Amino acid sequence: MGISKAKRLEEAKTVLEDMSKVGTYLDHVAYSALIDGFMKQGCVDEALKLKDEMFVNGVKLNVFTYISIIFGLCRAHRFEEAIGVLTGMKERGTPPDVYCCYSSLIIGLCKEKKMEQVQSMLIQMKNNGVKPNALLYCKILPSSQNAIGDGFLA
Repeated sequence: MGISKAKRLEEAKTVLEDMSKVGTYLDHVAYSALIDGFMKQGCVDEALKLKDEMFVNGVKLNVFTYISIIFGLCRAHRFEEAIGVLTGMKERGTPPDVYCCYSSLIIGLCKEKKMEQVQSMLIQMKNNGVKPNALLYCKILPSSQNAIGDGFLA
């Protein structure tokens, strides 16, 4: 699936349509590559359509697909949707991890100074038995310095 990596998204869309017409469907590797490519190009809605198509076709999303989706949604400032995807991971049998899923979302929230949501995500991590690592705390601390007066980490 080098097409999406080469920024040839229109060609990738055509290939997908052609495959679907002849009854050939993608596997999770191909879907993940395309979703990642669309997200990196800012084609968030197109990537989300592919995610929905995966569900319809019975293709299970793996952690890498979820990471691409969460990261892309954060980059597009669609944090509520990213939180929904993270929540849906566990419900669909793919537990989120600190290294990628939570970190992508929390770092995006920090960049937008959404510290209440960061705190909420840290609580969710704790409740799910996921421990933040030192790298994540290093990303949170600079953002939290400005929020201490507002009651963050109080």
